[in-house]
Amino acid sequence: MKHHLIELYSDYLLSSFGKTTATGLSNLSDDAYSHDQVTRLLST
Repeated sequence: MKHHLIELYSDYLLSSFGKTTATGLSNLSDDAYSHDQVTRLLST
């Protein structure tokens, strides 16, 4: 799952034109990944 989230996050960054946030990714994924999951991934 961690690898999938890393891929999703990198795609999210590459395709965004504005500000990107962990909450934005969570909303985009229909809450499949929580804001906290994204934040923990980025802090490792």
